[in-house]
Order: sequence, then C-alpha cells, then structure tokens
Amino acid sequence: MNKNIIDLAQQAGFDLWKDEHWNPGDVIDWSSRYDNEFVNYSKSLIREVLLLQESDTDVLSHFGLADSVNKETVEIELPDQELLALMRMAHEQNITFNQLVEKSIINFIASEKCK
Repeated sequence: MNKNIIDLAQQAGFDLWKDEHWNPGDVIDWSSRYDNEFVNYSKSLIREVLLLQESDTDVLSHFGLADSVNKETVEIELPDQELLALMRMAHEQNITFNQLVEKSIINFIASEKCK
C-alpha cells in the first residue's frame, strides 16, 4: 500500500499492523469497527487531494495509482478563435490547457452519468 495512503489512515485513527508474527500482510487491522475513522479518513483524503490540485501535483502518482488509470491521447481540431478562448480560460484558472480539457471532459462525463 502507498505510504501516503497509510499515513492518512494512521492519522485518521485506523489500527495498523506492525511486525506481529500473525500479520496477514495487510496494513490496516480490519478487526475493529471504523465508522468514525472512515469519516476522518475521507475528510483528510479530500483535503489532501484539493491541496495537491492547488499545488499542481499529480494526485494519482502521489497515491501510487497512476499506473492503474487508462488514459488515451485524443487529437482535436479547434478553430483559432476557440483555441485562444480556451487558452485564456485556462490562464484565468491558473491551470494548463491540458488540465482545462481534462477537467471539462470529466465534468461532461459526470453530468452525462446523471442523465
């Protein structure tokens, strides 16, 4: 398990296995009820993801998940005026053009799933 995920779990209050001889190889000891800890973990995770995005850090790599995501390269042709407008929009949001496109696609997919 990724060290950053383990750190968040530990901060949230999960009991973690150490070097016990009965350690099944998992990091979190799931023999307890973790309702409150799960809420704390979720809040910490969301907070950390937002901070990582603000600092322009690759969130998936930070949590060791970059290899688990399938990405495709897509070529699009845009008229110069539209391209310039989108680049300005990205600049105003202080993100790259690629980040703006990725964000737009994710928002579109999320809105389509609701329909």
